[in-house]
Amino acid sequence: MGKLNQDFTTWKGNYRRIDFYIEDVSSVTGGTASWIMAADATSAALITKTVAGGGIGLTGKTVSVYLLPADTDDSSGIADGIYYHELRLVDVVNQPSTPAIGEVTLLPVVLKT
Repeated sequence: MGKLNQDFTTWKGNYRRIDFYIEDVSSVTGGTASWIMAADATSAALITKTVAGGGIGLTGKTVSVYLLPADTDDSSGIADGIYYHELRLVDVVNQPSTPAIGEVTLLPVVLKT
């Protein structure tokens, strides 16, 4: 079952692992997943993470999305603000689901790496 309001806050240019616990599956291992962050639900993705691209890990009942500093630092062109995010999961028998949708609040930092 999908969950709404899977909101989180992070800071520009920081590493962040976002874990999504998927309740209604026996395991996500062996499936595929994609995660996007966009201005809103009708806009093109600003950040895309996939299992194949190494930006997502699948273990047990948890999907982990890895945001790297370069994904949101000043050179990324992404401003601080509130964004839409969505997780898409396809299980081992090719059944798609959208287990998480929410908002990302991206905050500025003074001390940059």
